[in-house]
Amino acid sequence: MTWFKGLQKTQCDLVRELLSPYIDDELDTAERQKVDSHLQSCQFCREEFDSIRKTIRLVQSMPVMEPRRSFAITEPKKKTRDGRLMALSAATISVAVLLLVVVIGDIGHYFDALPLPSTPWPQPSEIGKYYWPVREAEFGLLGLLIVLAIATFVYWRKKGGKLPRRK
Repeated sequence: MTWFKGLQKTQCDLVRELLSPYIDDELDTAERQKVDSHLQSCQFCREEFDSIRKTIRLVQSMPVMEPRRSFAITEPKKKTRDGRLMALSAATISVAVLLLVVVIGDIGHYFDALPLPSTPWPQPSEIGKYYWPVREAEFGLLGLLIVLAIATFVYWRKKGGKLPRRK
């Protein structure tokens, strides 16, 4: 039965398993006395005990470091909709649609003046020609669209909006 001898734990193996609880003072008095007596007689186990004790002292002597803020776990902020940004966006879209309608109407000649019914007095020369306030409305709407688009973009950037970057 000598081939089973390699599977049996030696006294040193048993004591080495108890060294950490011994240092932490977690053993009962009988086990503590067995470890004490073995440490007095075994140089190898005593060296391992001293090594563990020195390691514990070294770790305890190190300063406690606070983790950087990036390691802190925080709850993700709930994204709330910004009313001003929504209003600016809606106004910009509305003006863009209105400008599109006016331009399409202008191209389709929907704003041409209709001739007046026959009257005894002479008709003005503008009748039947291009209706000039349409052109002013187009330029006014275009200027308003540019101002609203810039205001929306600037406000969005102030609130932390980021543009996608090229790779």
